[in-house]
Amino acid sequence: MTAVADPVRESTTTVQASRYRPELDGLRAVAALLVIAFHAGMASAVGGYIGVDIFFVLSGFLITGLLINSAASGPRALVTFYARRMRRLLPAALVVLLVTSLAWSAVANSVEREPIIGDVRSAALYFSNWHFAAQATDYFASADAPSPFVHYWSLSAEEQFYLLWPALVVIVFAAFRRNPRRGRRALGWLAVVLGAASLVSLTLATRAGSEHAYFGTDTRAYQLLAGALLALWAYGRRDVAHAHAHAYVHVRRSQITGAALMQLLALAGLVVVASSAFDLSPTGRGLLAAAFTVALLWAFELVPRGAVGRPLSWPIPAYLGRVSYGTYLWHWPVILLLRRFADIAPHFLFAVAAVISISLASMSYRMLEEPIRRSPALSARTGLVIACGLAASVAVGLVLAPGWLSSDHRPSITPVAIARPADGSSASSASASTKPGSKPPLSGPALPPPKTHTPVPSAAALHDAAKAHAERTCLEKIARLGCLAHKGAGPRVLFVGDSHLEPFFPVLDDLAAKHDLNLYTWMCYVCPWQKDVLPDGTNAEPCKKNKAKLYDEMLRTVRPDVVVTVNRAYDDPQYSRKVFVDGHPDETDASKVLSASMPASAAAVLTYAKRLIVVEPWPSLSFNPRECLSGAKYDEECRGRASRQLASEKAIAAVAAQDFRVATVDLDDAVCPQLPVCNPVVGGVIVRIDNDHLTIAFAKAIELAFDKRLIAAGAYGP
Repeated sequence: MTAVADPVRESTTTVQASRYRPELDGLRAVAALLVIAFHAGMASAVGGYIGVDIFFVLSGFLITGLLINSAASGPRALVTFYARRMRRLLPAALVVLLVTSLAWSAVANSVEREPIIGDVRSAALYFSNWHFAAQATDYFASADAPSPFVHYWSLSAEEQFYLLWPALVVIVFAAFRRNPRRGRRALGWLAVVLGAASLVSLTLATRAGSEHAYFGTDTRAYQLLAGALLALWAYGRRDVAHAHAHAYVHVRRSQITGAALMQLLALAGLVVVASSAFDLSPTGRGLLAAAFTVALLWAFELVPRGAVGRPLSWPIPAYLGRVSYGTYLWHWPVILLLRRFADIAPHFLFAVAAVISISLASMSYRMLEEPIRRSPALSARTGLVIACGLAASVAVGLVLAPGWLSSDHRPSITPVAIARPADGSSASSASASTKPGSKPPLSGPALPPPKTHTPVPSAAALHDAAKAHAERTCLEKIARLGCLAHKGAGPRVLFVGDSHLEPFFPVLDDLAAKHDLNLYTWMCYVCPWQKDVLPDGTNAEPCKKNKAKLYDEMLRTVRPDVVVTVNRAYDDPQYSRKVFVDGHPDETDASKVLSASMPASAAAVLTYAKRLIVVEPWPSLSFNPRECLSGAKYDEECRGRASRQLASEKAIAAVAAQDFRVATVDLDDAVCPQLPVCNPVVGGVIVRIDNDHLTIAFAKAIELAFDKRLIAAGAYGP
């Protein structure tokens, strides 16, 4: 997100001096409000995250204009530029990191805080986009509690871009010192080449289904470069004005009318792209948002006070734009804190979060950002500013914030948290969490009193249990295209699943070696195994593409003897996401969708496989027992009641009763040995990462039971 508010030269029909552009600040306000609406979960703003795309194009436009103006100073211009960036960006960014870290140390338990230590470190040191990409963080649909620092990815991507681009501008202008016009032309061609490379990188990352497509600096550079190209065009246009110092730059009335119409069309385009009118991928929305933003800025250059530019220039939108940087920094922690205390409807959450964030941003702008930015003493000490800025980032990222978050103390404020999907959708169907250390909510009759009181595991054990990934083997590499994990002389067994399969990767390695299997795996997050059944939201498209490869390519190529599915219960009432049949997005009753699809899906698998084994979803809980343990004294305080049998389980059982090639495996009593009671720790091993995902250690603990039941179901011989 751009934080530039410096004046730039305004282009009108006459030659005018460099002056403030309020319509650009108004556009920044629109972008910030779109992002808040998206994070608040408003159904009408499912694409509101394009506010970041708007910021990127604006940033490239404004910053490149400033760099062109100062490029004649040579290397000294770079030092001045970076010092100004630090004075503008770092104070507010670091203060928000510190305040958020303090807030989380007060309201979150140690289990919640431990995973975000790396997040705050990467945010302070400006590599959080790569940090989240490496973690395969789903910006739209993480199943775990979202990080309060995830929105810093955009700041990291932008600043990494500006490590290179300013130097290229200075180098090009130094090479064409005697002919600046040719220098701008050369810089324009360079921007075109780099932008094309960025689009190629975006295309490859999107096809691979990688989070790199969303978070990568290289995949985002085209938006910043699009703004840079527009700035180069605008600067050349102003050259025409300077060549006729007392003349008008001829603009036909038809051009003025066309530019005014373009403003309306471009803004309307941005609104449509940000809405739910069309089901677009993040990549598609980003491309369209960049194109419409460029068109809007082009129209502003011709007619700054047109049909859109004039209202955006009004005092209130312009002021909201000036504080939009701080608003963006504050809004996400504010939304997450509000959700911890109450289940707030998205529209009301948007309004409250916007007011609080803008208020905090206004105070920061007046009391912190502006005094530092306009300080004459700091302006004269660029080297000192850069040194102090780097030192402050290191201190916050490596010492202060991690120190507060890594302590083992219990939270001093224990609000009732509301479990929500990370993309901000409504929690009306989400499960309620518990206060850390309190007795979890139970459905049905009260549980019998515990016969023992077992001390809870150590904080270190609770932290280690959160590790969801196994060693870096073929199995662990999210094999959306399929993976031959073990080549043996035994039957060909293909394991298909979502994130519930992941903890079993080490177990599958063992079973393949033990039974000499030809072991294949296919895994895709948030993706039911049933053919043509898709999750809602942004996971729909990657699930559809990858499942097509499973059914149309992998099954036909491998022709497995056995297919074993391991999936979550997508019709569990406690699961917040909906599923639908491809082509029928209005039918979202998960029980009906999954039950109706079961016979056809089994038949599709058995077209190429000899046997289908469905591992029934183990019981889920209405709370996260690991978080409960972090604030409890005894394990027994965090017991829960198993969820009831679901319609999808009955449906696959009915298919198995009619087709001898279909079988099921029930792990309920292995996961919850004291059914209907589910204990958080079994045999000294922590059972769950959250309310339904198993830990790697527990998957290993039930390996023998899993193996015996697979043998009994006909997966392979003993």
